[in-house]
Parts: sequence; C-alpha cells; structure tokens
Amino acid sequence: MSRAAALALPPLAVALALLPACAGSAARPAPPPAVVQRPPGGGEARLRLTASAVARLGLRTARVAEGPAGAVSVPYSALLYGRDGRTWVYVSPAPLVFVRRAVTVAAIAGPVARLAAGPPRGALVVSEGGAELHGLEFGVVQ
Repeated sequence: MSRAAALALPPLAVALALLPACAGSAARPAPPPAVVQRPPGGGEARLRLTASAVARLGLRTARVAEGPAGAVSVPYSALLYGRDGRTWVYVSPAPLVFVRRAVTVAAIAGPVARLAAGPPRGALVVSEGGAELHGLEFGVVQ
C-alpha cells in the first residue's frame, strides 16, 4: 500500500463510522411547532409551543400587576372577547405553555384593564398574539 493510500484511510474510516449517525438524525421527525393538549372529560386546553413558534407568532407576555386597593391589572391588549361576550386572557403557567383563563373586567383606563377577577398578581399573560393562540386552540389555524 502506498503512503498516500495509507494516509487517506483514517479520514475515510471516520466518515464511514459517522454515516449511520447522520442517517439516524435525518430520519428523526422534527417536533410539531404547536400541540393542543385537551384533558379527558373536558376542561381547559393546554397549548404547548416550540420557541420558534412563539417567535414566529410574535407572542409577548406581561406580568399581572397590582393596582390601587389590591386590584390586579393587565394590558388591555391581553383581553380577548368571545362571541358569547365573555372575556378571557391566555396565561403562561410554564415556559412555552399557554392556557385560556376567564377574567372579569372592572374598568379600562387607556392601555390598562383593571380586573375584578382573573389570574393572580405576578402571573404571565399574553399581551400580544392571543388571537393566534385562540385560532390554534379552536382549530382555525394549524
């Protein structure tokens, strides 16, 4: 065997050894950008998104703030209204997870909605992109 042929064998052996690993990663499907988890027997759906899906949808969150007299407030942009007239927000109880929660609005002052009932102070609510989550939850978008 020539010296050139002997030197070419180690890189070739490494490439051949890595080939099965490459094939395995290409065969592995990517996780879906969003999954809607519905509890058996009903209840609130949990929407689990990938970080890239959150970025693509432009989701933004804000903390529920404490206002005067212990009332809590959220950005007005966090409010979503149903056809039945009920008002709700999407809360993020864990990173990349979103759950719809009913709220009762006491007053709206410019960009802030003061709540009579809703998520506790400090909770994260979706302040931008809630309509996209609603579409995902109810099958309007995929």
